[in-house]
Amino acid sequence: MELLQLKYFCDAAECENFSKTAEKFRVPPSNISQSVKRLESELGALLFERRANSVTLTEKGRVFYKKATEALLLLEEGRALVGGEDGAGHIRILAGSLRRIVMQTVEKFRRTYPDVEIELSYDTHADVKDFDVVISSDDLAGVLGGGAPILRERMMLALNKNHRLAFKDAPTVDDLKSEIFVCMGKDSSLSHAFEQICARAGFTPNVSIRCDDPYYARKCVELALGIIVFPEVSWRGMFSDDTVLKKFGDYTRNTYLYINKRKRGDSAVGSFVAMMKSECEDEESAL
Repeated sequence: MELLQLKYFCDAAECENFSKTAEKFRVPPSNISQSVKRLESELGALLFERRANSVTLTEKGRVFYKKATEALLLLEEGRALVGGEDGAGHIRILAGSLRRIVMQTVEKFRRTYPDVEIELSYDTHADVKDFDVVISSDDLAGVLGGGAPILRERMMLALNKNHRLAFKDAPTVDDLKSEIFVCMGKDSSLSHAFEQICARAGFTPNVSIRCDDPYYARKCVELALGIIVFPEVSWRGMFSDDTVLKKFGDYTRNTYLYINKRKRGDSAVGSFVAMMKSECEDEESAL
């Protein structure tokens, strides 16, 4: 199995066309087809379903694609860590999740690479394809290609210290069905995670307040305007003493990091990704 084989395979999986991949890598289409066939032979599995003008991943192909993109991302991180100085550059980052950790990483990155310009956005309505790095708990593989998981965290419950559930040792999801909730905006990945939890539990939440700013969402909880479901790691240390935090079930949220295809191989992006991953690992170990 060769590195170039994996790059051919992943690109073909994303554009669903061997000819387009061949055009990108400036090789004959037969090179791509033969490379994929050798890969399938080595794996003993059919990765693509071939059609006249396109290809689509098989079930096994989707599984291998996920792992292959993660492997390529790890190699990119390694290259960035052992490579030379990054020099000047520009990185556009969309932080759909992990805002605090992203900001910590940006701060450290700027101190290490002062000539690299950072453009950071939290806009939930932005087109993800316009960014070089996207950090999100939503599945964006269909738009950006495979992403690498960087953080898995428990979902917790935050409520005012005088709330009835603040005095219960172990609230359950059934305890929440009649409660009033504060939630992030409908387009946020945290809102999507919250809705999935409620759907799994079989109820529609009574959301009284939606807020695009996490600070004011937490303020609403502090003022006893509702309760909120939040991610344990990325929101750690951000609640006041008037708020009680509780475990309420075995619910988790996975966050992924995606690199835009046009920026794969960019040394500045690779260095930022490596630093972001290290920051997430430090946050998890601090629990």
